[in-house]
Amino acid sequence: MAAVLVPPASWKALHDRARQRLAAAGIRESAREAYLIVAAGGGPEPLRLIARAAEAPPPAITAGVLELAERRARHEPMAYILGCREFYGRSFRVGPGALVPRPETELLVEKILADHARAPFRFGLDLCAGTGCVAITLAATARIELAMLDKSQAALAYARLNSQALLKQELAFHTCDLLEDPLPEPRYDLLVMNPPYLSAAELAAAPELGAEPREALLGGERTGLEFTAKVLERLYPWAAPGTRFYIELGWRHREWLGDRSHWNGWRLRGWIPDLAGIARVLVLYRE
Repeated sequence: MAAVLVPPASWKALHDRARQRLAAAGIRESAREAYLIVAAGGGPEPLRLIARAAEAPPPAITAGVLELAERRARHEPMAYILGCREFYGRSFRVGPGALVPRPETELLVEKILADHARAPFRFGLDLCAGTGCVAITLAATARIELAMLDKSQAALAYARLNSQALLKQELAFHTCDLLEDPLPEPRYDLLVMNPPYLSAAELAAAPELGAEPREALLGGERTGLEFTAKVLERLYPWAAPGTRFYIELGWRHREWLGDRSHWNGWRLRGWIPDLAGIARVLVLYRE
């Protein structure tokens, strides 16, 4: 006879059960995430949950919270479960089919804003735009006319939602495969890209990324730079002279690229390190 699962008698007991399920699945911040899951399932926010710890949760909410805990235990991104992720002080809608915005990408935004303050950009194009977190943040912060490009219609659906919610307008969108489809009119003096840049080995070693779109993560079999190299080669004859190109890359890519001054026609302008001193943003320009 199958064991009967006793419903949690209190909010605290429900939180504890969710925490235990996450911990058993190897989720490191199981206690904190369990609080978020209880709230996402219709329960109290963390501080109110502590105050109401002894109260009994409604059965419908209990079932919903435990289902969310099961999803997280299968290593679905927490951002998918919550339906949003904060980026540069704004909450962006995100879900299956779109890459989850990450804190390290904020460095890309900060560098562009710093350069824009010294030599303003007029027109920007966000390649591999995903949820639109980079383009929307730049549009909201600086007076740059921006457009977004991605081959994933699922990702651009979130970009449209975020554009409407955070800008009260829609930025221009292009559904386009950078390596195959016709490119938009080359009127941009700013290009920005957070490309797929993991190698096959790196992606295989990160099972927690399994729910996110593979095409947004895998940059190539050997180094992860293969996709970016092809994009640079294709865009060089298309881009106008003077165009600046800002690209987020992986932690080993500065080592892989060495001290070259050009890459597929583009001249190296510099590398920008993150807070740990790791070169993460590559800045190029078109001569």
